[in-house]
Amino acid sequence: ILLDEPGPRIIYVNEAITPMTGYQPKEMLGRSPRMLQGPDTDRAALDRIRKALENGDAIKEVVVNYCKDGQPFWNEVEIVPIPATLTGGRAYFASVQRDITQAKQREADLHRSREDLRRLSRAQEGMLEQERRRIARDLHDELGQTLTALKLSLGVAVNDLQEPLPEHVSRLQKLLGLVDGAVDKVSDIAANLRPAMLDDLGFEAAAEWFLNECAGREKL
Repeated sequence: ILLDEPGPRIIYVNEAITPMTGYQPKEMLGRSPRMLQGPDTDRAALDRIRKALENGDAIKEVVVNYCKDGQPFWNEVEIVPIPATLTGGRAYFASVQRDITQAKQREADLHRSREDLRRLSRAQEGMLEQERRRIARDLHDELGQTLTALKLSLGVAVNDLQEPLPEHVSRLQKLLGLVDGAVDKVSDIAANLRPAMLDDLGFEAAAEWFLNECAGREKL
């Protein structure tokens, strides 16, 4: 079979080609299947088809072909060799073609949906990260400073007492201890929400710190 131009030639087409391509069977007879090719037809797929035809092998490929009006469509084409011994001395190829444009469109839509979900997830993660950063900053800057000021005020109050009763001193010292614990707890919560070293030293240093913190808690 002549594979280079002007061959190969179409010698039979059934009526199903018309709704697929817009061509009437008589318009295709005697012409090359290349009439359906266009600018977006995959060259690599055509090369694989040609190699199979040269070797007399069956092949299935998916390529972009073009209708009579120029509209592209996805074509799943399967080509099977018919040896010359079966046709009285001449070799042929039988081609079965199927329009899979809708399936390809669904596949593309699914891919776009997945990409949209990934982008949405990344945006949501970014918003959550900003909120964690804000809460950590507020805990550290606002609540932490307020507790520190309260601790200092209590310390001043203890020192200013004139001949305080022992139970009053004990009670104030307990309050100072509670405030100290609250300051430490606020610092821990802020650090766990958004370690400052994440911005200063990067993710690896922050991750190492967090793992060490977890290990320390397990030992306790």
